[in-house]
Amino acid sequence: MIGVAYWDADALPEMPEELRGVNSTPSIFALLPPGQPGEHLARWLAIEYGGGRQLDDLISFATKLMPNLAASLDDEHSWAEFERQTEEREIRQVIAFVNKTERAPTPAVLRALSVSFATKFGLGVVYLHGAREDSLRVGWARRFDVLGSLPTLIVLPRGDSSPVRCTRWTPAHLWDCLSGI
Repeated sequence: MIGVAYWDADALPEMPEELRGVNSTPSIFALLPPGQPGEHLARWLAIEYGGGRQLDDLISFATKLMPNLAASLDDEHSWAEFERQTEEREIRQVIAFVNKTERAPTPAVLRALSVSFATKFGLGVVYLHGAREDSLRVGWARRFDVLGSLPTLIVLPRGDSSPVRCTRWTPAHLWDCLSGI
């Protein structure tokens, strides 16, 4: 989740401790809350933004700071570990098949989903761009019949039910598809 806030220094001249370094306006900061996944922060961490004021620059800055709980699924070991962790936590498994290389960063929408739904499912990502036809990744894509409809999310079933397919990647469609889990 990303929130945007405005600080009126005239109305509230006393800055929070995390922003005491601000000496000019306008200033842009990212505030990371305590307890981010993988972090052990005792209080909010302020990171000053020094880039351009264009929307793409700001989006890039915010995206780089987003936590990522998605697992990269690229071999039998990573798949088995993903299954083990989701079974241990007693949560569903959701697999995202994307047409990106395995070196590509996890798409922002998947990072957001991995955190927003962390208590409901584990998210695994299969990167297909550049994968050999005989690779496990392509084999998994064939198994779930997603090669012709990338990107696709597959919600793996519990019991005898069929997998749920999410093929529309707007935030609203993904939210609708995954909210029923």
